[in-house]
Amino acid sequence: SALPSRDGGSDHGPADGQGEHPLDSVPADAQEYLAHAFEAEVEARVSAVEAEMASQMAQEQYEMAHAMECRMGEEMAMMEEAMALEAEEVIRQQMAEQEAMFRRQAEEEHMALETERLRQQNEEEEVALQRLAQEKARAKEQETKKEEEAEEMRLEA
Repeated sequence: SALPSRDGGSDHGPADGQGEHPLDSVPADAQEYLAHAFEAEVEARVSAVEAEMASQMAQEQYEMAHAMECRMGEEMAMMEEAMALEAEEVIRQQMAEQEAMFRRQAEEEHMALETERLRQQNEEEEVALQRLAQEKARAKEQETKKEEEAEEMRLEA
């Protein structure tokens, strides 16, 4: 399809006495070639604009995904921190329980040692009391013997 001349005339010469349009001197097949080139340039520019828009959308999607990834990373980090704090608290509680258990064991051992010491002390006191009683009995026996001897001597005299 040939391009119409700009002055509304035919492709062959001036119309209404006006000057010749520059395209009027171009053959029809060349005009068709120019028209196709112009259409191709328009399509290329439209494609470039569409590509730029697609690129911008892709960039926005990337930025949104990156922001989401960052938020998820922060949430993961916060969860990990919370879990670490929880684990730390559990460990602290276990250590406190162990310390209390060791303290109870130490107190029980101390009580057992104290009980054993008191038992030995009682035994020693018991032995000392038995000796004292034996010595007292011997002393009484000797006193009784002396009294009997004194009685015999008086009777003999």
